Amino acid sequence: MSINGYGDGESASEGGKTRLDPLLATVRLDPTLFQKRYSGRRLVSIGVLVLLVIWGSIYALFRDWRSKYYARVSTGRAFAEAKLAPIVEPLADTIPPGVDPKSWEDAIAATSAMLGTLAGSGQMTEIQLEKLANDVSRRIQRSRVETIQADLIELWDDMQQGGPASVVSIERPRELIPTPRLVERFAGLRPADVEESRWLDRITKLRNRLAELTRPRSALTPERRQSLRRTVDREATAATKTDANERLTAIEQSVLEYEKATSDPVIQK
Repeated sequence: MSINGYGDGESASEGGKTRLDPLLATVRLDPTLFQKRYSGRRLVSIGVLVLLVIWGSIYALFRDWRSKYYARVSTGRAFAEAKLAPIVEPLADTIPPGVDPKSWEDAIAATSAMLGTLAGSGQMTEIQLEKLANDVSRRIQRSRVETIQADLIELWDDMQQGGPASVVSIERPRELIPTPRLVERFAGLRPADVEESRWLDRITKLRNRLAELTRPRSALTPERRQSLRRTVDREATAATKTDANERLTAIEQSVLEYEKATSDPVIQK
């Protein structure tokens, strides 16, 4: 038997042609052979269920965190009003020498508000709030009228250093800006005939000398540190581009005089 070359399923024989159709008709394929092993709908349903469980767990955790956060915020604000404000606000009557009373009153109000923002940031526990109140109270109790300004400046430094963003971003009242930072105003008053690098280097050196003189344990007495601050503040506030060089020189001369008056003079390199 041979199959013809036309692929028509016929075979030649001596007596005629034999059809292959009856042979093919006897083949039976398993109806499940080409079916998918797993149901796509079932996989999708399981996936959606897993996502819902994960989302629900995250949302439950978030709600728990949020409720605790708002509870801390509420507790902190109430604590600031009841414990911190009564410690700080009476300082409005303790006016340092040479400071405008109204400006000092505003500085005390800003300090109280800053502490309220810190306490109400939602990042402090009740134990931490108590420690904060004790720390502020201790600082104020040891202060005198000659040192209260420096003590509050130090308080601001400590609270803003490493504090929450809501506290770090608060702009200080001028009366509570550290003395060395007061000369930074001269950076924008450079005379036209002075190179920028030399001008900024001069300001940096002066700021470092002021930092040494006005540090809490410097050889200067609190009264002298207060007097030096008044000089720096007066010259920096009044400076303009036309007289910035003369006023910066006046501050440098004052610093030199205070350095000579101390037993631990600043060594200039």
